This record gives sequence, structure tokens and C-alpha cells, in this order.
Amino acid sequence: MFAGMNYGVYFMFAALSFLAIFFAFFLIPETRGIPLEASDRLFEIKPVWKAHKILKAQLKEDEAQFRVEIKQGGFGKEENEAHAHVENGLEAGAHAETTSKIAAG
Repeated sequence: MFAGMNYGVYFMFAALSFLAIFFAFFLIPETRGIPLEASDRLFEIKPVWKAHKILKAQLKEDEAQFRVEIKQGGFGKEENEAHAHVENGLEAGAHAETTSKIAAG
């Protein structure tokens, strides 16, 4: 097929490349500067060509809120203490269980 087109192959390639520019601009969001954890949110925002700017603004707001909570000193203080106790209990139980299996085996 391409052999019969002669120089038409180059025109076809040029046309596909030209269409790829529009595809990339309108359907693929910019990921530069976006953390991996937020990339799912990036692909959910429509229109795609504005998604990068919108998500960067949201991430700045989230960071500002986080910094305010840290300065106030109440960022998950009670939750962290509860998780620390649960984690310590699980580690001790898992260690005792492993030790008993080794001793029995």
C-alpha cells in the first residue's frame, strides 16, 4: 500500500503528526510539577487543557491548610496517639507469635 503512494506516504505522516498535536493538547493533561499521589485527581478534572492550572491551585490551598493545622498544633494529635498504641500492640503480638512458632518448630 505504501509502495504505491510514493511521496504520499510523507503527506500521510505529516497529517497524522499534525492531528497528534491537537490530540496531545486537548486530551492529555500536563503532569509537570504534579505529585504522583495527585495524578488521579489531575485526570478527573475537565477541561483537560485547564486541569494543570486548576490542580496546582488546589494543591497550594491544601498545603496552606496543612501548614495552618501544623502551626495550631492540633493536626491529628489524638489520632496519632491511638494509632501508635494499636501498632505497638500488633507488633508485640506478631513478635510473640513468630517466636512461639520458631520455638515449636
